Amino acid sequence: MGTIDRYLGEKRRRIQPRAYQLKIAQAAQSGNTLVILPTGLGKTLIAALVAEDRVKKLGGKCLVLAPTRPLCEQHRESFTEFLGLTVEETAVLTGELSPQTRAEYWRRARYIFATPQTVKNDIIAGRARLSEVVLLVFDEAHRAVGNYPYGFIAEAYVREAPHARILGLTASPGYEESKVKEICKALFIEHIEARDEKSPDVRPYVQPVRVVWEKVKLPAIFQAIKRNLLDLARERAEMLRQIGFQVEWKSGGPPKKDMLELLKGLEREEVKFQLSRDEYLEARRAVLHVIAALHALELLETQGLHALREYLEKVRERARRGGYTKLLVVEEKWRRMEELCNRGIAEGVEHPKLEFLKKEVSRQLTIQPRSRILVFTHYRATASMLVKELSKIPGVKVAKLIGQTKREGEKGLKQREQVMILEALRRGEVNTLIATQVAEEGLDVAECQLVVFYDNVPSAIRFIQRRGRTGRIKPGKVVVLIAEGTRDEGFYWAAVRKRRKMEEVIRRISRSLKPSEQPLDRVLAQKEQKLVERVKVVVDSRELASETLRELSRMDVQLEIRSLKVADYVVSESVAIERKSVQDFAASIIDKRLFEQIRDLKASYESPILLIEGEGDYRGITPEAFYGALASMVIDFGVPVLWAKTPREAAAIIYSIARREQREKRKEPVIKDRKLPASLKELQEYVVASLPGVDSVLAKRLLDAFGSVREVFLASEEKLQRVEGIGPKTAKNIRWVIDSPYRRALESS
Repeated sequence: MGTIDRYLGEKRRRIQPRAYQLKIAQAAQSGNTLVILPTGLGKTLIAALVAEDRVKKLGGKCLVLAPTRPLCEQHRESFTEFLGLTVEETAVLTGELSPQTRAEYWRRARYIFATPQTVKNDIIAGRARLSEVVLLVFDEAHRAVGNYPYGFIAEAYVREAPHARILGLTASPGYEESKVKEICKALFIEHIEARDEKSPDVRPYVQPVRVVWEKVKLPAIFQAIKRNLLDLARERAEMLRQIGFQVEWKSGGPPKKDMLELLKGLEREEVKFQLSRDEYLEARRAVLHVIAALHALELLETQGLHALREYLEKVRERARRGGYTKLLVVEEKWRRMEELCNRGIAEGVEHPKLEFLKKEVSRQLTIQPRSRILVFTHYRATASMLVKELSKIPGVKVAKLIGQTKREGEKGLKQREQVMILEALRRGEVNTLIATQVAEEGLDVAECQLVVFYDNVPSAIRFIQRRGRTGRIKPGKVVVLIAEGTRDEGFYWAAVRKRRKMEEVIRRISRSLKPSEQPLDRVLAQKEQKLVERVKVVVDSRELASETLRELSRMDVQLEIRSLKVADYVVSESVAIERKSVQDFAASIIDKRLFEQIRDLKASYESPILLIEGEGDYRGITPEAFYGALASMVIDFGVPVLWAKTPREAAAIIYSIARREQREKRKEPVIKDRKLPASLKELQEYVVASLPGVDSVLAKRLLDAFGSVREVFLASEEKLQRVEGIGPKTAKNIRWVIDSPYRRALESS
């Protein structure tokens, strides 16, 4: 660890690494490591220390992945400060950059900071230089579950890099043992370094944080609204029981999670076939009514009347367009609940949390006028309301921080706007920030002296991230607002229980982790199994987000990403494949896309194939229409239909066809964006229009001028330029393509 020691000697005055940071960095040198450290305790510096050591010892590059562009920029600034890097040594790669620019940055930069989707796309397209990366850092490593790109990138990295080393960073990996194990497996973790505020080597650096939970009681009109919503939900639950479904009832109604699972289960074919059409429609409508009532109840209890009314207005708007809400809004109990909500707003009844929040913010700014205050809420509508109410208080300079996505009818904030708001908080131009989930993770929020949970979430990860926004430099205070007898209480205690369980899970998994038990050896062994010839598949750029392409990229395939007018996967000059999920296949029947796409596919390729992926749910059409369309594909169009249950199966089918076409039949992929001509005249125009710079209009002019395809191909540059629209450059390119030897053309392509 000599490099780190020398580095500390040179820069100790400026950054003053702490003992636990150095200890963790040292441990990370011995193997792939997951660092679990609360927000604000310097995970980025640990990553910089490890990166400095490996880059200096081994050469090569360091790649740091983070979920958003602002976080990537933030990491670049931190690494630049910690390591004294130059602008030329670093690069931030996001989807906003062109592929050509990203390829150049991959070539020249030593420290690359990138969003995972961008790196995934660059890996698939062959631009990423993972073999040169000596340290791969996964920030917010708890995201490495499911289909998030982290696992895919890690697998590609250990497969390609001779000096692979992985460092995962997170404030909380979650409380479920299966999820933590999934993270470790996805990132090839061999060792865990976990600390919290109570750890002996961390405790000297952590300021005390006082956590206060304040309980408030809901007004009488809230209780009346709640009774109407629960009565409505109870009636629908009884309807479901009569049809044959089991519905668990708790004090606050049936769990919303159970109802969502029941709704999902109703779409399964085996369930549909057991019910009559009327029973199915009645059951589905009942479940949706219960879910709507539960959501309205959650808004009432945790947010207040304004948030509830905004939701009710959206339900009314949907009812005007038809669907399940049409019958919901005419229900007596629903209408009574709406009347009570409107009356409460007219009478000025507010959620008691709001009054407490106003007093707490005023008290904090009176005691410490230079304080920074952060208020967390789950809903944007509540955030807007809080901004409006708090701005009325003298001395409160309030702003709202929300995510990028358009949600709840509100346009999101661009990443640049988010950064500007956080800078305003840091400079004191804003002293109170109302934030949704976007401020819980990643973004560099200034030290706050007061953090308020306006509502609660049953997530250990989000609880820890919220709490970590105070107590870094100075003592802090966290106020948790809880409405008695509501979901607030359940959510708060659920988060506390999950945090305790998470600590136990981490300890247990840390003891059981062994390098030999990780899949690293298996993946590294695959390096020795590369085939001499790699098959090539041309893929439509719209497939970049598909799991099928992700699975295909794991195979011995050279992928070329193009914008294709016909087909999703081109595997030879004869065979092209249109891939559709079951849901997309059903949707394309409804909007008439399917038959046009298959017609074009059939006209362009000698052996077209329709590949359907997935099972079950083809909502929106009847089984007769679904299977009728399949029959039409085979009988009317003569297009064979293959079916894959999973993306992995779909990728295996595509790979097998490509290998057969290219290795056995020696047919390379050829893009045919235009339909094959039906007549000799169209075929002649098609051939001439294939020349560089020549479209269908110029092809007709050239054929009119020279009389045949042969004479066009024999014409000199001078003669070609006599045709209107053919300039010197186009004429030169035409002759270059026609006259160049095939070998030279192949090498220069």
